[in-house]
Amino acid sequence: MKGTAHRATSLVLDTNCWLDLLVFCDPSVSRLRDALACKAITVVSCAPMRDEILHVINRPWINQRCAPEAVMLDYDRFSTRCKLPPSRRSRIACSDPDDQIFLDLAIEEAVSALVSKDRQLLRVAKKMRRQFQVEIMSQASLQFQEHLLRWTQASPAPLHRADV
Repeated sequence: MKGTAHRATSLVLDTNCWLDLLVFCDPSVSRLRDALACKAITVVSCAPMRDEILHVINRPWINQRCAPEAVMLDYDRFSTRCKLPPSRRSRIACSDPDDQIFLDLAIEEAVSALVSKDRQLLRVAKKMRRQFQVEIMSQASLQFQEHLLRWTQASPAPLHRADV
């Protein structure tokens, strides 16, 4: 997966974005769900990211809102697992050490965007764009919504049952 061949359609999602997508059904990610369903985009993740979402969805106040096993099945279905990336903290650092993994994976996999609501990640957006050509966007931003629309429209139409 590594490299620019997949750049136009590969993303990294932070944990809150995954929660909005898989647990809270936030309207800001409805187009993202459509793009994932029709395979217009690929979301990359690594083991620590999966561990974090598993930990978060098992918190009582979230666990009551979802079926954790179903959430993890969707997470695994919608994400492509990559190896743990090397730390890039010396080149670009997030003020929250727990969020560094998102930057590191975005750089390692040369994705087109890191989608986050996290202020610490959004603060390094200009530096990520300048140094690594990776956009950091809020899931609710007009910029991200426009990208999703473009990526979905550029995707080949899904096969219908009669076409198979």
